[in-house]
Amino acid sequence: MWPWEHLAVAYVLYSLLANGVRRRSPSTGETTAVVGGSQLPDLIDKPLAWTLGVTETGYAIGHSIFVAPLVCLAVYAAAVRRGIENRLVPGAFALAYASHLVTDVYDPPRPDRGVVLEVVLWPFASPPAADTVGF
Repeated sequence: MWPWEHLAVAYVLYSLLANGVRRRSPSTGETTAVVGGSQLPDLIDKPLAWTLGVTETGYAIGHSIFVAPLVCLAVYAAAVRRGIENRLVPGAFALAYASHLVTDVYDPPRPDRGVVLEVVLWPFASPPAADTVGF
């Protein structure tokens, strides 16, 4: 998916959750966390592959389901350490990060591509080096 598609999916999901459960719109902090979480996997992996040549594809460390929980825990710990009272902020980040991974595995606007689990299984598997799975 393209960056704006990841952002749109993540924001719609979080907004539906916030409005459905909490009966309010997402706060500025929560929205900022959604923006960061929805983009972080690509901000980590694309430069490592395309600019630095560290990885073969744009799907590695940042897209790994084995690394994602550690990233989300680090964001939660940073929020606690900084004294952020609203615990929904790291939750919004985690939801957006997870939505990025899910929509890279199955890209709804492109259902003919199918499910590509390899994009989230680094270091045990990697997608083809040609980045045929999309942006």
